[in-house]
Amino acid sequence: MTTALAAAGLLVMVTLITVDVIARRFFNRPLLITDEVAGYLMVFITFLAMGYTLKEGGHVQIGVLFNRIPLRVRNWLMVSYCILGLAIIIWLAFKSYQLTVKDYTIGAVSSTWLAAPLYLPRMFMFIGLSLFALQFIVEFGRRVSSLRA
Repeated sequence: MTTALAAAGLLVMVTLITVDVIARRFFNRPLLITDEVAGYLMVFITFLAMGYTLKEGGHVQIGVLFNRIPLRVRNWLMVSYCILGLAIIIWLAFKSYQLTVKDYTIGAVSSTWLAAPLYLPRMFMFIGLSLFALQFIVEFGRRVSSLRA
């Protein structure tokens, strides 16, 4: 589901940029919202895709060294990685939640003519980080069960 949403966000972003390029090139009338909206969509895409990337093992790793470690030690390292990663992501999610609520409460908007409410992109940060934390919990459970085997 999140990958479909991230893909849809990417499609909207690419379409918006393409329309902007055409409007600028052929009509000398660029869209004034392209940079801002593309930036918000980049936040949307990035944060929604983090959990899926963890699930698929797509985050940066040093496989050359890691693959030489015995499997049991590797699993213990992955359990430690999950605990540390989960702690960091929960803290980041909490901070993004606080920022989202603050922006919503004070009615913060961007300083551009679009005056977009800033709680929206920050809300996607919170949602994406929360889903990332859930995926860390799943990964932790998977690694702990592999230690028992």
